[in-house]
Amino acid sequence: MSNDVLITSMLELSTAHISSETDKLLASGQLDLVFYEKGALDKQVGWWLLVPDEDHRSLPDDLNAIFALAKERNCAWVMLDRDYDIVESLPVYDW
Repeated sequence: MSNDVLITSMLELSTAHISSETDKLLASGQLDLVFYEKGALDKQVGWWLLVPDEDHRSLPDDLNAIFALAKERNCAWVMLDRDYDIVESLPVYDW
């Protein structure tokens, strides 16, 4: 048994970087991804998304752009939260 500890990085972004359609796809479980709902006080506030190893052409463009940024920054996870910062390099959706 190894005592090695795996530490991964997480990219934190605003949910404004996904469209309302993508949010609905996540909420309905229709995307082929590992993801979890992020909630606070029984209210959904965002998502945790595991960055896929491979590119998925079937994913919405907004998620592909987010995953590309996460891969550039060597992040294994993305955390989307309504209260997190907006970054200039990604599109912003008003919903």
